[in-house]
Amino acid sequence: MPIPECKREMIAMYFVIGISKTLGKYDSIWVIVHRLTKSAHFIPVRV
Repeated sequence: MPIPECKREMIAMYFVIGISKTLGKYDSIWVIVHRLTKSAHFIPVRV
């Protein structure tokens, strides 16, 4: 794996849309993945 030049090259962001609304009125999920450690954050959002 090549060494990244800056920290932002190790992060990927995705949106999961089109899911049914939750009780909190969230209808999408923002997924942030740190590629080096393979850790992920799943953040509910309203679109």
